[in-house]
Amino acid sequence: MERKMAHLGGRLLPILLLVGLRSAWGAGVPLDGQAMAAELTRVWQDAPGASGKAARLEGLLHGLSGDEAAQTRLLLGVARERAGDTHGALEVYSDLAKGACGSPLCESALFRQEVIEKAQRPVAAREAAMKRILAQADSQGWFLESSQWRWEWMSKRRAARLGLVDLRSSQLSFALFSFLQRNSPWDGPLAFLGVLATLSVGAKILEFPLLIRSMQTAGRLVAFNPQIKRIQEVYSNDTMESGKQVMRFYAEHGVSLKSGCLMALADMIFVVWALISLSDFAPQLALDGSALWWMSDVTRPDTKILLIWALVSGASTLMFAQAGQRAQTVGTSVLSGIVFCLIAYYWKWPAYVMIFWTMLNLTGVAISILLWPVKKSAQANAE
Repeated sequence: MERKMAHLGGRLLPILLLVGLRSAWGAGVPLDGQAMAAELTRVWQDAPGASGKAARLEGLLHGLSGDEAAQTRLLLGVARERAGDTHGALEVYSDLAKGACGSPLCESALFRQEVIEKAQRPVAAREAAMKRILAQADSQGWFLESSQWRWEWMSKRRAARLGLVDLRSSQLSFALFSFLQRNSPWDGPLAFLGVLATLSVGAKILEFPLLIRSMQTAGRLVAFNPQIKRIQEVYSNDTMESGKQVMRFYAEHGVSLKSGCLMALADMIFVVWALISLSDFAPQLALDGSALWWMSDVTRPDTKILLIWALVSGASTLMFAQAGQRAQTVGTSVLSGIVFCLIAYYWKWPAYVMIFWTMLNLTGVAISILLWPVKKSAQANAE
């Protein structure tokens, strides 16, 4: 008798649960959102019993209709998927997507279809599928958070970002950025600054030999400034010849201006590297709500940060410009700043790239100030 009651209770409980999950799919989170997520999680986590649950849910479908039938169908698809019956799961998801078009159940089914169909494809194809979902209009539904092995009521874009994070979490750069973010001196939305600050300092450490040479050259240029002025006065009517004589003077005294150009080139290389490598980490930044000041999402382009970068870049260039060359230096800096701002604006560079570039410039200025004695020493030796 007790066994019969237990068997009856086992059949009645899912029915009572599914009847209790009825709701009108409004704009907000449905009343049954968490309950349905919990039931999906129980089905997903019970892989050994998935086949039996699939059989029981399929039997329940004959006595249900409307929302209860649609919800049971989603549970059936998940049970079949966990049982390894991917073909059967795809059939259920396909039917559900057609019959519940536009509903959260449809979004959940379509998402699982995409995951199953791309499961055996290369990682690039699976990432492309998640990126396509990110480009679509956002909506709500039940999606699997695979890192926690549970289903949650969330937005489709959040689910796609979680999918991208899962696919990329084994990459070396992704693991490095995750470590830096976890150990960031800033918390919450500002934690990403720990990643950018570490990368900025690391880049300048690699550039340190160039920084030393640049400061030595700057010191020697200060010492040679009187001779350069005399050459320019002698050839004041012939700008081209004046330039040739100045360069000849530099060559005779072993002064090379390449270090400054190499510094700018190295900074650009690091920025491009950050643009590429951090783009893989961008979904995690978005999931963490990374923000700074007025920028509520640093993974999106922002015009104001372009202006701040241009001002910081121009100021740092002007700070170390040699007397008599400041007008030319500022003109070159303004022109290059406009070009890079247009490139960043046209290609929609995310805000975190320009934040990194700004921090890179500020770190360079700080290190150059610390190396000021090197400049003074080179100037004294040249004199």
